[in-house]
Amino acid sequence: MVKSLLSHILRMTAILLMAGALWSCSDGTLPDGSEPEGKYLMGFLIRDLNTNTRAPGVWEEEAANVAERILDIKDTRVLIFNGGEQLIANVHPSLLEYHGTDGTTGYYLMWSSFDNEYFDSFKDDEQVPFSVMLLCNLYGIGGNYDSYPYKTTHFYQIQEEFSMPADYYPTDEVGIPMYGHASFSVVKKNLIQTMDAPPVGEINLLRSLCKIEVQESLTNSQVGGDGKTYPYVTGVEMTSWTDHGYLSPYNWDYVNGVTIAHLKDPSPVVTDSPITARKVEGSEGKYRLYCPEAHTDDASFRVHAVLEPGGTERSFDINLGQFKASIGKDLVRNHIYRFNITSLDTRAEVTAQVSDWQLEVEEFDINDIVQVDDEDLMKWTFDASEFDDGTETFNGELERQLSILNNTQDYATGNFYIRAPRGAAWKAYFIPGENGVDAFEFVDIDEYGDVVPGSESVVAEGMVGEPGVIHVRGRGAADAYRHWAELVIEVKTIDGQILMAPVAKVNGQLREHYIIYRENKL
Repeated sequence: MVKSLLSHILRMTAILLMAGALWSCSDGTLPDGSEPEGKYLMGFLIRDLNTNTRAPGVWEEEAANVAERILDIKDTRVLIFNGGEQLIANVHPSLLEYHGTDGTTGYYLMWSSFDNEYFDSFKDDEQVPFSVMLLCNLYGIGGNYDSYPYKTTHFYQIQEEFSMPADYYPTDEVGIPMYGHASFSVVKKNLIQTMDAPPVGEINLLRSLCKIEVQESLTNSQVGGDGKTYPYVTGVEMTSWTDHGYLSPYNWDYVNGVTIAHLKDPSPVVTDSPITARKVEGSEGKYRLYCPEAHTDDASFRVHAVLEPGGTERSFDINLGQFKASIGKDLVRNHIYRFNITSLDTRAEVTAQVSDWQLEVEEFDINDIVQVDDEDLMKWTFDASEFDDGTETFNGELERQLSILNNTQDYATGNFYIRAPRGAAWKAYFIPGENGVDAFEFVDIDEYGDVVPGSESVVAEGMVGEPGVIHVRGRGAADAYRHWAELVIEVKTIDGQILMAPVAKVNGQLREHYIIYRENKL
């Protein structure tokens, strides 16, 4: 029974409060006594809400706790959208206060006021549907906030960009760029500054960067004649990385986490301006850096080390593409990627792991963590004149089956999503039944929907935690009335175990295979 312990990490959550909420503004002023600029007043409480597992505001890495959650009033925008998700206001916070004792525990209060005809159009007792987007710390990384036309800009069109300089590192004054978005419906009178109001919901703030840590965990160390332990790491730098990033995530609905990187294609890669990792103060050989999202193949870091007494410094280049099975094909925002240098000799031996940037402390059994929700089971799209998807009796039980008309060269597209175990890889293939050997194949599709020549294969592969897509068709000429096989998807965990993923559900029972038929008529 193999178990893993997910690393301690951080999530920031913002609670949106209206017009006083916990702090009364019945005299028409902000908490600092200043006058608001507009008729409507919104207050935001921003704090760590993981109180079931740790005290509020107590982060994992003491040396980086303030830098990884710092907010700057001059470097924050509050965007407001109407019920149709069109932009109607883009305002600065009126006030941003930190309430705490030592900078590591406490919470922020953020206040914004504004006037707007959309809110004016509702009666005092009517519910006002709207959404709020927070954009934070863009100036600090070298970006600029864009101006968008009101009423014609949809929320998903807000895609602030930045190019990160190689010497960027968050500090107590310059934070990590962050993004948040959520929808609400509030009685209008609770938005007026002279009224008290209850809290109305939450906005998760996602960091728009990845954190990379390289830990010296050498198992081949020996004490030299000079009393020093060899080999030892002298420095780490990221030599290949994507400098371009977006403040917003790729998938807007990230209730269950962010799993897909928001990248340009092709992604711009910097190779001549390395990021120098900083050694974490008080640590035993831990180096840390931050970078935008990137394709794993486009990311490399270099370890500098001295191997023996009197030896000169040597360098070891490590491309992150070799760790795809562990960390995925992309570096994804709001995740921590940790690499352990276990051996340095003629080459570097490195292990890798990835974690969400939020607190998880429970252990889990990898034999029980293949997760496919009902809505994520296999769904097919196809030409109904050449394919059919239904339920048939097979070996005395009802099974899901995809029927393919004999001799068609068209394909059916299957979509599915395996949520866990994160870092694992999936492989789809056919188990042949009667006349099923070499009867079916997977193909790749180009941007025009045409089959890519030479892409035919008897397996299809991908990473867990990303949308899965396969394209299936009959292979070669059909020489019998029926050919059939079982389509299955296996999952290989980081630890090398093979698990089977459910692909269908019949009468409330999950099935780990999908019957594929070729027939002379549908």
